[in-house]
Amino acid sequence: GVVGGFIARSLSRYELSVLVLEKENDVGDVTSMANSAIAHSGYDPEPGSKKAKFNVLGNRMMPKVCQELDVPFGQVGTLTIALEDEQLKTLKDLLERAKINGVEAKILSAEEVKTLEPNINPEVKGALLCPTGGIVNPFLLSVRAFENAMDNGVKLHLNEEVKGIKKENGGFLVTTTKGTYQAKVVINAAGLH
Repeated sequence: GVVGGFIARSLSRYELSVLVLEKENDVGDVTSMANSAIAHSGYDPEPGSKKAKFNVLGNRMMPKVCQELDVPFGQVGTLTIALEDEQLKTLKDLLERAKINGVEAKILSAEEVKTLEPNINPEVKGALLCPTGGIVNPFLLSVRAFENAMDNGVKLHLNEEVKGIKKENGGFLVTTTKGTYQAKVVINAAGLH
């Protein structure tokens, strides 16, 4: 997936022997393919959490990374809307989180939201605008990260599922559906597994 692709891409910058084992017949075919395609700005996660830290850092990286990999990136911003008066307090709480997390955000009135997005539900009471939120094709991003890694020497084995990993002689013995490999370091980027 996209995480494995970017790990491989980062490792490809060094003089290392890197092998990626992918159980599917292509990269990005499971979790990465099915995600929401949103490059979150980081206004929502609990301040101080790793999710908050990496949402913000990852969002800031997206324009440059997508340009380097020739992947379209739309920094279209996000609107988190309130349809009831009680939800306006939630927007204020989210704005406070955004400030703590270092994310540009502001609360818009109902009129400002309707001007910005004329097709919005007419019952809208207000919204939190985060201009750094964006959208990206997650499958293409995965593919391009892997292509770049492979251009730099990373090997990719498709249709090869890892069946076991055992510590051995200061390293690891990795058993797959097609063979056995010795590794000094193993990085598990198997998403759901």
